[in-house]
Amino acid sequence: MIKSLVVMFSILSTIVSAQDIVISGGAEITVGGNQFGGAVMYETKKAWGAGPFYQAGISRHGAEKGLKNPFYGVALQAPIIISKRISFFATVRTGLVNAKFLVIVPSLDTRIDLTPKTGFSVGAGLRSGYPSFAAKIFAKLF
Repeated sequence: MIKSLVVMFSILSTIVSAQDIVISGGAEITVGGNQFGGAVMYETKKAWGAGPFYQAGISRHGAEKGLKNPFYGVALQAPIIISKRISFFATVRTGLVNAKFLVIVPSLDTRIDLTPKTGFSVGAGLRSGYPSFAAKIFAKLF
């Protein structure tokens, strides 16, 4: 069993050596209020990416304590300009809000690498017909 796991992980590491699994967490200012969340993105060598995301507002008032307007789905990213320290991406997030409404959020993101494996990004998008602004920190796992 252990030998098969070692073989599987060594094969997997050679397959994903040209790709990255990127995890991120951040906040977004929207017309409906501030939202916080995270994403896991599979990113190719040429910086194309796709993966799931989840974000929600946090309510602390009276009977409405808990998560507010959860938004989850799939994010797709396409590189516009790539360099060693700063890169620009077109991103589209598609998913459900409150498990009822289909929402598509296009945005432009700027990624700044602090180290080869970590950094932050800022972006602006269009959500519900109004501008939204986001900031995230990220880490590349592989």
